[in-house]
Amino acid sequence: MTPDATSALHVHGEASATGGAEPAAGVAWERHRQVHAIGRLFVVLTCATVWIPWSIQIGGLNLRLSQIALPFVILVLWQDRPRLVIRRSTVPVAACAILYVGSLAFWTALNPSIAELQPFGRVGLHALNLMHMVVAYMLVVRTKSLLPFLRTFVTSVAVFDLGFVVLAVGVAAGVLPSFGIIEESLQPVFDQVAGVAAETVRRIESGGITAGCLSAGALGALLALRTRTRPPGTLYTAVVGMALGAGLVVGFSRQAVLSLAAAVLVVVFGVGLAGRVKPLLRLTGWLALLAAGSLVIVLVVPGLRQYLDAFAGRALLLFSERAYSAGTVSDRISMWGLMLREVAQNPFVGHGQDTYMRYYPADFGGGSHNFFIEVLHAGGAVALVALLGLHLAALARGWRAVSRSRRRRDQRALVLAVAASVAAVVFAAMTNLIYWNPSYWILLGWLLAVRVPTEPRGGRDGRASPPALQPAG
Repeated sequence: MTPDATSALHVHGEASATGGAEPAAGVAWERHRQVHAIGRLFVVLTCATVWIPWSIQIGGLNLRLSQIALPFVILVLWQDRPRLVIRRSTVPVAACAILYVGSLAFWTALNPSIAELQPFGRVGLHALNLMHMVVAYMLVVRTKSLLPFLRTFVTSVAVFDLGFVVLAVGVAAGVLPSFGIIEESLQPVFDQVAGVAAETVRRIESGGITAGCLSAGALGALLALRTRTRPPGTLYTAVVGMALGAGLVVGFSRQAVLSLAAAVLVVVFGVGLAGRVKPLLRLTGWLALLAAGSLVIVLVVPGLRQYLDAFAGRALLLFSERAYSAGTVSDRISMWGLMLREVAQNPFVGHGQDTYMRYYPADFGGGSHNFFIEVLHAGGAVALVALLGLHLAALARGWRAVSRSRRRRDQRALVLAVAASVAAVVFAAMTNLIYWNPSYWILLGWLLAVRVPTEPRGGRDGRASPPALQPAG
């Protein structure tokens, strides 16, 4: 008898003693559905923070949609199951999270000379992002399902990408005002490579690089879900996949190309562990089809051709030696070198959050563009080790789940989908600012939660069935 069936019998027995099995099961199932609905809405709001810059400033923090909704989601989870159960496996992860934020706060407090930078706002943002990770983890644990949240994530990114494309077309056509648009004159850079772009390209400030990298992760997740025994529909895969591809192009970031490569490699590696060739061939076909469809959209829709030129130029820069000795790449490498030089003086002493911005106040877009070097510089070796501990714990759980589910296609596909998205955003965090976005952290929380049953029997789309309706054998 399965654990779910055992719990079902317990619920049924307790309810029968009072003469009302079905009402008790119905209440539990209705509460379960409410948690699912709130969780999926929370995922949508988290994804929206990439494209929608609206925020409320409270105590030095610019709170965005998902951060405002965070207390309400926690309240729903608490009402669903107020008793807190701490598992032994979660203790090291919790310790790493506390050390990570605690070290940053400690060294920031010891450096009063940076008070004008309001660094505790950023430390608070670290804590809020960790809460996103915890909530994402708890949603999977409480509902014993991952697929609904994962599909909501992929669909939300695709929908926002489509809105992103519409806005770009409207601005290019002069129909919409150029609010939130950064004009980048990229001609000198592309002349050095292949003369790809011939005009000023407009990058949408809300979205852009982060949107492209997140789209790459969502596309990797979509490809992984295609390896399920009941994959997403062909029409859904085509529409959503091409929307993600178009969003990736409109963001025209070199990092998005690398993030997509990382996500696809994770999926290919995971599927290859099962020793089957046909799924790999199907994935290759889908990837080629979606790439061709995205290219057609960008070529056909008026106003998007300049973004394709910019995307091609950015991608070509990956193979240009001169690109690594000039421009933003050279500036960031120089900044990282100076930060590491300060760290080398005493690796165990942190300099406080945002200390480096005293020397680079306006040239780097409000961040160091390398999450791990920034944490090492701000919180010392202890903070970095704690942060790496969080990521290694997620990696270990993902690897264990994939290696133990070679004969369970659906389980393996879900784990690979999350792992591909995490690979995309973690890779992007080494050169860009995606780590400040809560979407990074909900993906990490899902990967930490894959050790729990993510596909209970009896439900549709990964949802658990009502307790009294669970199979008894």
